[in-house]
Amino acid sequence: MNFPTDDLHPNLNLFSVEVFDVCGKKIISDPIRVYEQCPLQAPNVITSNNDNINEFFIVKNLEDYDRVHLIIFNRWGNIVYESTAYKNDWKGNDRNGNPLNEGTYTYLVTPESEKFIYDDADRSKYTAHGFVQIIRD
Repeated sequence: MNFPTDDLHPNLNLFSVEVFDVCGKKIISDPIRVYEQCPLQAPNVITSNNDNINEFFIVKNLEDYDRVHLIIFNRWGNIVYESTAYKNDWKGNDRNGNPLNEGTYTYLVTPESEKFIYDDADRSKYTAHGFVQIIRD
């Protein structure tokens, strides 16, 4: 039997198999865990200028994971922002909420999920990383 993927919820879905034997007795399986977790995708530009367009660093498929860890680095490799439970709410500010200067920053977005037991090699498969340009004009 096939199940349409459009019917899956983000992150964890639980299914059980129910079978009747020849005597009419029902057998139910333990829950089967099926995860709907697409790769994380992050933008390369945010225009945090209060025009309500492209204001936030929106990571696609964020809802597919239990938690997502975001770190933003400046050009010298210093952490300027970090969230261990990111909610698509970074607007180009530092840890204290002050606007960062326009420019290019490096990001590292790492999903946390009970689906995966991460080791260093596996963690890098699911981590999104790259550059984000902050434009304020």
